[in-house]
Amino acid sequence: MSAPIDAHDITLDLDTGALLTEGGDGRQILDARTGQNRYGCSFVPDADLIAFGSCTGSTVGERGFRAAEVLHRRLAGLPTDERRAVVRREFSRLRHHVGTVLTSGTESDVDVMITPSGTDAELIPLALFAAGDDASIVNVVMGPAEVGSGTTNAAAGQAFDEITPNGASALVGGDVDESLAERTTVREVLLRHADGAIRSDSDIDAEVVDIVAAAIGAGSRVLLHVVAHSKTGVHAPTLATATELEERYGDRIGVVVDAAQGRVSRRGLNISLARGHMVILTGSKFFGGPPFSGAVLVPGAMSPSKRGLSAFPPGFGRYFSSAMLPEAWSGLASSLPDEENLGLLLRWEAARAEIDAYYDVDQQSRLRVLRAFESMVPSIMADFSSLALDEVAPPLLEDGVQRLLESKMTVFPFALSTDGSARLGREELVDVHRWMFEDRSDAAIELADSERALLGRRIHLGQPVSVGVDRRGPAVLRIAIGAPKIVDLATDVRLGASLADRLDRLADEITTTGRALQLCAQRYAELAQPSSTD
Repeated sequence: MSAPIDAHDITLDLDTGALLTEGGDGRQILDARTGQNRYGCSFVPDADLIAFGSCTGSTVGERGFRAAEVLHRRLAGLPTDERRAVVRREFSRLRHHVGTVLTSGTESDVDVMITPSGTDAELIPLALFAAGDDASIVNVVMGPAEVGSGTTNAAAGQAFDEITPNGASALVGGDVDESLAERTTVREVLLRHADGAIRSDSDIDAEVVDIVAAAIGAGSRVLLHVVAHSKTGVHAPTLATATELEERYGDRIGVVVDAAQGRVSRRGLNISLARGHMVILTGSKFFGGPPFSGAVLVPGAMSPSKRGLSAFPPGFGRYFSSAMLPEAWSGLASSLPDEENLGLLLRWEAARAEIDAYYDVDQQSRLRVLRAFESMVPSIMADFSSLALDEVAPPLLEDGVQRLLESKMTVFPFALSTDGSARLGREELVDVHRWMFEDRSDAAIELADSERALLGRRIHLGQPVSVGVDRRGPAVLRIAIGAPKIVDLATDVRLGASLADRLDRLADEITTTGRALQLCAQRYAELAQPSSTD
């Protein structure tokens, strides 16, 4: 493994792929053998990859990589002093452009802050909501196992990784800022029962109502998370309950929408921002930018000037730099270091190119691809005895639905078993996930030529997620569709002369994925034996 370079020492002499990995945390460290991070994502394009893993993270595509490469080359040709000013202007351009595209230009009173990931983005809503008084904060997080392993720590004002984006070391669980962390208590609301079954909306809502009432009754203020799409597609709590709580408690409660998956409708996003909700997004999951690219959309009512926030806590300087701030927040600039974070800038430039490409495709073509995916996966996967789709909320087809940010089924979690009954556990699914994105055609076991060729296909899936109450309970893998694949299927005639032909290609990729998963499950014991390449 190669460690990240200290943010102060990063130069543009690195190639674009290497630079895309910088200015983040330990999740971006690459395996020296595979060139991938721990989630199977690469920071250079991989044309042969079957990409169904966007719910975890996306290997950068050709379109995004070329956009980053163009910006990289332009910056590399500038003198250092001039480059620093240009980097700031480029961050400003990205903030304005991404905010305008994602809100369709209708929400002018919204600031966008770029962050190194969707996890450290949690610190920004916490700091904004905590400003103005010294009351204790109860931060209510939905389904911690299904929104990100570091979310609970970040929501508590604590470090979530041993490496911070500026290259410093941190103690996981240690305070980013002692004063803020001491004021903050995280309450977790599970989205599933112990057996992995999804809890009912009414059950989750009732628990949220009780937590909020108890916290506010005890003199605390509450920051309530609404997860717009968990790792497995769960939405909670209901909007009706969040709205009711806001009406009941006024400024004693704030809402932050966790839309880090990026599986958003612009209509729903605008509704949420108009209600005064802060929104956490990433450009590196659904939208297909390279990991990790975070952002916080902040409506005017929650801006630092309205909240009385005059400076960020000193510890925030290990995660954010002044170049990431919206121009309207210039009063906070002196509380953050004047660093460039070139890696983050290039990651967001790649994400910007993918976001633009997605919304440049006409809506009907996008919808046709999305509807094809949500019908193909259940139909095709049913042919494989080792695969069982997990319980998911049904897609929503009407305009007036109460699920805010997603109405298409773009992520399907599924269990895997050896013979239809012996379900693989989380650690076994970790193996299968790795085997799928690596070339295992050299496995030292007896295989038919067709099976060996199948193990040679590289298929990226969503990483395993525990769906019970702990990591020893049931777990699932996930198959997901992201924006780059939608764009390519809708527009790239190299993949087929007509959209119908290209959708046949999608069906073939899903079938190949099912066949490979079935093979890995049924031959798990043999494939798990150590080999000379492990």
